[in-house]
Formats: sequence, C-alpha cells, structure tokens
Amino acid sequence: MLKSNLRNSIAATFRALPYFRGKYRLAPALLPLMTDYQNEQDCLVDIKLRDGSLMRIDLRSFTEQRAFFAGDYDGGLLKRFASILNSDSVVLDVGANVGFYAIALGRRLQQLGGGKLWSIEPVPTNYDRLLYNTQLNHLEDIVFPLQSALGNHTGTIPLHLGKGTGNLATTGNAFICQGNTATEIAPNCFAPITTLDALAQTHNITSCTFIKVDIEGAELDFLQGGQEFLARCRPIIYGEFSPYWCQEFGYSFLDVATLFSEWNYCFYQQVGRDRFVQVKAITPGLHDVLLVPQETSAEILAKLGASN
Repeated sequence: MLKSNLRNSIAATFRALPYFRGKYRLAPALLPLMTDYQNEQDCLVDIKLRDGSLMRIDLRSFTEQRAFFAGDYDGGLLKRFASILNSDSVVLDVGANVGFYAIALGRRLQQLGGGKLWSIEPVPTNYDRLLYNTQLNHLEDIVFPLQSALGNHTGTIPLHLGKGTGNLATTGNAFICQGNTATEIAPNCFAPITTLDALAQTHNITSCTFIKVDIEGAELDFLQGGQEFLARCRPIIYGEFSPYWCQEFGYSFLDVATLFSEWNYCFYQQVGRDRFVQVKAITPGLHDVLLVPQETSAEILAKLGASN
C-alpha cells in the first residue's frame, strides 16, 4: 500500500508537468518497483489526464501504462483533431480500446454543446472499460460505444488480446488472427464484425467529420467495407497503417492510396508528435497518415498542422 501510494503521488506530479524527453519511458522503468502485478486492485487506477479526461487504466497494459506518468495519450494529435470539431460533428473512433480518443474528443463535443461520437471496440474487456470510462466522464449523451469490429464482411472473428506485463492485463491491443498470425498465435477471444456501410444504415449515421482508425492491419478491410459511406460523407481520416500489420494482411499503403485517389483525397504523413506534411509520392511504407478531402479549407488544414 505504501509503495502504491508513493507511486500514485509521483505519477500525479509527472502528469501535471509539460511533455519532456523521456517522459513516456518512466512507466516501464518505475512501475515494476512499486506495483504488485498479481494484485488487480493495485493495478487498476483512476487518473485525471492533462486535458481533464478521467480514465481507469490497468498498469499491466502496455497501451495504458504510459498515460499513467505522461498524463496524456497522443495529446498533441488529440488537440489537433479536437480543434476541427463543432457542435454538429459526427466522429468515429474505430478501434477505441479503453477510450483515450473517444473520451478526449467526446469531452470536446460536450463542451461545444452537441455532436456524436461512435466508439467501436470489439474486445469484450476493452469494451467494458470503454463503457466505464464513458460513464466516469458523464458522456452517455455524446459517446456511443458499440462492441463490434468493422471490416469488409459480417460474422464473427477470432482475436488475440495481448496480455501486457506479466501476461496478466485484461485490456490492451488486439489483432485478428489471420494470415501468418493464425498459425503462430491462437485466439483468446471472439467478436462480432460488420461493415461501416451496414453500421451507418443501422444507426442512421448520415454524416461524418472525422474518423480515427487503428485496428492492427485491418484498416483496408474497414475502408473497403465503408466505400458508400466514405464516398458520400468524405470525412477526414487518421489511420495508423502500420507497415508490419499491413503486410500481415497482404497489402500496403499503395492499396489505400489507390482507393482514396479515386475520391480526390490528399495524403499527409505525420512528422513529430502533432504535425503533418503532404506526401506527393506515395510509397508502400507510409504510416500514421492523415487522409484529407481535396476541398478541405486552408483554415482546417492549419488547425490540423498539415502543410504542403
């Protein structure tokens, strides 16, 4: 108890400090010295992030650890994305995990007095925490969690959830067991899957301002399953597009670019923590990319930190 109290006090101090080099590396260095990973109560902690978001996190989860000391999760990017929202905005957080993006952007919509955010998360334990964090922040009228994966078909999919430190975390990153991973790593949970086009029709989603998608290689399947919706609504999209996971799924960013070039989109590569530079020559290994409709105003591009 003394160790965990000291740990929590140190972390709260560091969360209040501005970003500095090495801040994100504190968690793996200090947590093992002050945390009983066998004790779930010692590992589940409610914290306030620098933007005011309240989050319950599991200190055994690699995804959640860094926020405990850093006080944010992609904070610079989230400020950029929040800046383009208004009271009519509709946002999709695809691969919401425990809600770092959903809560931050949902709180911004709440401050603006309207809008909706659909947070899509297939892993049951992640989804349960997403629900908890949504309620913790009193966002039930803004953020609408859905337990599902989004791809290019409907049915059920096998997933493998990484178990984090000590193989004990109940939340964290997960991936679909297919291709090479299907023979190497067995699934440890299952989830329903549908398409974006079907989801939009079911929930009467008729517009969309912004989509964040981070689903460990399944991004192209998601985009293919939402072609009618994407072509009609023309949202700004931020996607991870990890070259490693894209390869596991048998494609590269060139396939994404081909799809969106038909819709007159421009592509911006992330540089640093919160800026983007337009890409003129598309290469297979692009990742952390902003997909922007050609008609997007200079004002919105400036808010996004996107330059030519």
